[in-house]
Amino acid sequence: MSDMPLHEAIHTQRAIRQFTEEPVPEEDVQALLDAAVCAPSGGNRQPWHFVVLRDPGLKAKVRELYHRSWNAYKEKVAEMAQTRAEAAATLERWRKNPAGDHFAANLDKVPVFIIPCLDMRALSFGDDPESPSVMTSNSVYASIYPAVQNILLTARARGLGAVLTTLHCRYEDEVKRILGVPAHIRTTCLIPVGHPRAKYGRTRRVPAADRTHKDGWNLSLAASYEPGRGILRVGDRMTKNPVTCSSETLVYDAQAMMREGHFGRLPVVEEGRLVGVVTDRDIRTALLPPEVPKGLKDRFDLLLVRRVKDIMTKSPITVGPDASIEQAADILKSNKVGALPVVEGGWLVGIITRGDVLGGFLDAVGKRRGALRFSLKTSRKPGEGGIVALLRLLEEEGAEVLSVVSDPDPSDPVNYVHYTVRVARGDPKKLIPLLEGKGIPRPEILQEEAGKG
Repeated sequence: MSDMPLHEAIHTQRAIRQFTEEPVPEEDVQALLDAAVCAPSGGNRQPWHFVVLRDPGLKAKVRELYHRSWNAYKEKVAEMAQTRAEAAATLERWRKNPAGDHFAANLDKVPVFIIPCLDMRALSFGDDPESPSVMTSNSVYASIYPAVQNILLTARARGLGAVLTTLHCRYEDEVKRILGVPAHIRTTCLIPVGHPRAKYGRTRRVPAADRTHKDGWNLSLAASYEPGRGILRVGDRMTKNPVTCSSETLVYDAQAMMREGHFGRLPVVEEGRLVGVVTDRDIRTALLPPEVPKGLKDRFDLLLVRRVKDIMTKSPITVGPDASIEQAADILKSNKVGALPVVEGGWLVGIITRGDVLGGFLDAVGKRRGALRFSLKTSRKPGEGGIVALLRLLEEEGAEVLSVVSDPDPSDPVNYVHYTVRVARGDPKKLIPLLEGKGIPRPEILQEEAGKG
């Protein structure tokens, strides 16, 4: 057994769906189950049972139902993709990486299935499986999923691969008939266990601060006090799960992927880690050798023999998800590139383009929300500017100040500054006379919300 620290197991345990044919010793399976029963449960009722499957015939029958459920799931996502962009993106990701199809079709080849089950009688008063549970229906799983997590972490610590899936539950009654599971037992999930074909690595997750709320839902740690984690944060504007290729991808295929996706570059990834970037310019350059190599008809045949690793930029310029949009804009401009891979701990987590950065700035200044915009020139000397008093006056009139952008006065940048202020919700008919009375010339009514109160 591995002496892997708990912290390492937690941060490197990931869903494994590709396995070798190496059998899993009974000693390892027992270790997983021993860890499972150490988990907490409601009232210490320990309502769990575990069905362990090694029999090829039984695994094949479960796989057939699982595969049917997977296909039904894909059909539902395809239906949703007609109206929902996220579902359409999911379908495209499945098309480019059909790992889910392969897993569903070959599930029975995984050496061991563990099916954690709940004894519903243990969660109710009496032996009638139909009697009401002591717990609410959505809390009974709190008495089994800690055990499931123990199985997954112990598998990781012992060098095994595993994945938590629940697709079989669509046909749970049929699964229970095949396995002879009593009526009062609920099969909660399915955990295939084997030796992983791929390597483990640090899991990619949204930072905890992005999902943590302080003293209530509205104030998250990310929004309440961490700098650079608001609307102008790279992680909030980047494209997640971007299309990628490997270093062994043919240049021809990389070019086809770029054309299909209408983008000019591809991150090059090996086992989740960024190793380079290939651009349409790299491909054009590859087509311009001094002479055509022997055996090839013309330069375009190079696309069919050269691989991405031959032309990609290694160790490309990157940015982290916690960087500000301003930092990303500066890197893009300074290095004259159109996009940056977003990397965290060596793992590719997204890509951010010039368009993403520009969209972030537009949102930050309130583009498409403003009703009124005006500029004023004020002194830089403390107490002489008057901008704070003016903003307070606007708010008293019911206006929402969306953004204040400052720029040094070109004629006297040392002593004066220009402010451009965008407001919403206020009535322009009331605000314009107020602003003109303060000496502010030509307030501009914006079309986005003109006339809205």
